Amino acid sequence: MEKIRHKSSAKMRYWWMVLFLLGIFLTQLFAAKIELNNILDDYHLRNYANADMDWVEVFGVILWSRGKIFLMLFLLSMTTLRSKLVKILPPLLMFVFGTYLGMCFVSQGLFGIGICLLSLFPHGAIYLILIYTVLHKKKPIQYSGKRYFFAELLSVFITICLFILGCLTEATVGNFLLKNYLLAFISAIS
Repeated sequence: MEKIRHKSSAKMRYWWMVLFLLGIFLTQLFAAKIELNNILDDYHLRNYANADMDWVEVFGVILWSRGKIFLMLFLLSMTTLRSKLVKILPPLLMFVFGTYLGMCFVSQGLFGIGICLLSLFPHGAIYLILIYTVLHKKKPIQYSGKRYFFAELLSVFITICLFILGCLTEATVGNFLLKNYLLAFISAIS
């Protein structure tokens, strides 16, 4: 049984890689259309790098926009659709990451790879951990009654804390790293 699961898991990882590369390929294929409607052009990147943003406002915007997505994911994880989400979400995330990496590369060349990675670091890792914990949460069998209720309440509390930590790191650390990277690039090309 373990060998079958291992082969299936390895096969799934190959499909994830194929979807990642497909995202990059499609971005390269439609590069001309992307260039017309691109927010990753020099004008927008300079404005972002030179903008004076209050981290509390940025945190509020991030909390609101990410909150809707994670609330939907959390609610769907409590339904019978959770098993489908476990299979669909990783390949979808790989395709989206490949597309985003391709867009950054088409827009800014090798510098775009740094933009892509820094726009997802460190909060991206926290969000992936959060998605994994929400989708792979197992019901505590040994608890019943009040113990089960408190175990579920603790699980929801930890999920909310992890989500807030992700939003906070995105608004502070991620924003700081990306802005400094952009400022260094702008000063290097000027």
